[in-house]
Formats: sequence, C-alpha cells, structure tokens
Amino acid sequence: DERKLLENIRAVGDAFNDSPKYYEHKTKALRRLPKLLKEKVCLIVLDDVWSVEQVAPLRNALGERCRLLFTTREGSAVSDVGAIELSVDVLSESDAKALLADWFAATGKPLPTEAIEVAKLCGNLPFTLALCGAVARDGQPWRDILDALLDADHQFIERRFPDYPFPDALRAMRASVDMLGRENATAVDRYHELAVFLLHPVSEEAVVTFWCRENVCSARNARKLLTILARKSLLSLQGEAPKRLVVLHDLQRDYLRLITDDYEVQSLNSLVLKNYRKRCPRGWASGPDDGYFFQMLPPHLIIAGKRKELHRLLLNPVWILTVLKTTSAGWLIASYDLPPGDIDERIIRQALAMSQWVLD
Repeated sequence: DERKLLENIRAVGDAFNDSPKYYEHKTKALRRLPKLLKEKVCLIVLDDVWSVEQVAPLRNALGERCRLLFTTREGSAVSDVGAIELSVDVLSESDAKALLADWFAATGKPLPTEAIEVAKLCGNLPFTLALCGAVARDGQPWRDILDALLDADHQFIERRFPDYPFPDALRAMRASVDMLGRENATAVDRYHELAVFLLHPVSEEAVVTFWCRENVCSARNARKLLTILARKSLLSLQGEAPKRLVVLHDLQRDYLRLITDDYEVQSLNSLVLKNYRKRCPRGWASGPDDGYFFQMLPPHLIIAGKRKELHRLLLNPVWILTVLKTTSAGWLIASYDLPPGDIDERIIRQALAMSQWVLD
C-alpha cells in the first residue's frame, strides 16, 4: 500500500542521512528519490514483494550505479518492471534429504524410508522441511510425522484457500502444530492467538502482555512458550530477551488466517483492547510503550467497531503528543486514514503531514 511504499522510500533517505523534510508525503518523496540516488553506489533490497506498485517507484529512481534486488512469489511483478528473473526452485531430492539429515543430526547416515516420504509430501520446500525436521530433532518418530502429514485436512485447506500456491506448506504447518498439541496444548493455544497481531514483527513485550491477561500464564512461562514455538520453527525470535522481536513468516501468517475464523479474530481483538485498557489508568494516552500499543491501537479500534472512540482519540491532543513522542509522525498520520474520517480529522491529518519533517 501507499504507506508501506512511503516507509520504504524514507528508509532509503534515512540510510543516506537525507533530511526528513523531503519525505512528508509520497509525491514529494518520489521527486526527491532520483536526485538522492543519482550519484550513489548502492544495492537496495526489497523482500516479499506482491505487486509492481511496490517496485516500480524505486526502480525508476535508480542512479546508474544503483541496483535493486527484490524477492517475490508473484511472477508478474518481475515481468512488469523488466527485471532479470532468478528462480529459486524447490530442492532436489538429494538436497531435500540432506536438509532433513542436518535437522535430524544424522548427516552421512541413510534416512529411513518414512523420512524420504515426508520430503516428498513437503514438496521438497525448505520451509516445510524445516518444520518437519524440527519435530524430528525433538524426538518425534518419522512414522508419526508422515502420518500427521497424511492426516492433514486437505479439503479444509482448499476450501479456505482455493488455488493457494503452497498447499504443502500449509499441510506441513498443520501437521507440525497438531503434533505439538499432543505434548503441549497450551503452546498451540497461545500460538493460534498470534493471529490477532496486526504488526509484524511484533515486540516480545506485546505478546507476553497479551498472553499474561487474567492469569492465563506468567511472563516467565510466556517467554518459555515463545522459545518452544521458535524451536519448532513455527516462528522466529530476533534479539535478546526480554526485548526480542517475534517474527512470523508470511506462510505462518497464512496458516493462522486459515485456522482462525472472523468470529475468533473479533473475540481476540476485543481481548487485546480489554487487556490494554487495564494498563491505561488515565485513558489510552497513558498506555505502555511496548513497541506495539501506540502503533496499532487505532486499527484494533476499527476492527472492534469502535469508530466513534477512535474519532475522540484522534482529536485528543494528549494522544497526538504521546504518539509523536513514542513512535513517529508517519505512524500518527496513518491512523487518520483508517478509514478516512470527518473534516476535523482531515484537517489535523493535513497539518501533521505538512509539518512531518519538523515533528520527526
């Protein structure tokens, strides 16, 4: 979307210590970027691109000695911008076996027949092989892993995600989660709840706070659960506890969307608001600076159907000042577009946008 594009352009400007005043809005940023890159020597990397609109503005701004590398699962994004395509195919059968052997700490030893069948059912995709390998490393028999893959509900997956290009990945995710559930149902319950978080990666503090609501679990156990889920390759953790980032691959997010219906999302969203409200003794502006709350409260209010409450929030100068102090003008401005509000909100948004470089 446009906000993400502007964030990417600003990131390029920040990398070269360019003044924020050139990146107040998309039109101004697009005029500035070619001038900035004209004499630069750099490589710009975009990960997980879904449309040409995310790539073209950066590609068109490149100087003669600049290059753009992007990863995508949408072939049209490559052809539409005239890029050179380097396909990353599935692993060969021998490489898939070697990857499973590495996970199983059995390099040099022949894998059992069941493991080879697991690789085939995984479509030799590294992501799915890692899921199964992590389970095998922790002592799950290959026969059980194979049975879990065979038992995965294919029709359910196809019904919720028709024409999904990576059904093997979703099947492996479901099998991995099912096997974890047999030994640690609590970890699976908490994992499913990650579907409610709208920002990725999400701060460890935000996840732990949510899991610790109403004595669901202690902070120590919540961090332990995150480690267990990371060991099972169901998420990844970056940084050092207790300030880690919880990172979900887009295939993992797809799986959570698959198993979480709209009603469950609504219920979880209500729990997020209820939980945070308890941590705001003097209203929303007194909430915790946990790397998530001030960034994502507005969209949670929208999902919960609390548009009037969001309107009051966006006209509250204490909230405005607090968000500017804890995040950035960009985050604040974006909240006025969820969805576009009345004339008062539009006036404030315009004023913030015109002053963004000063505010930042």
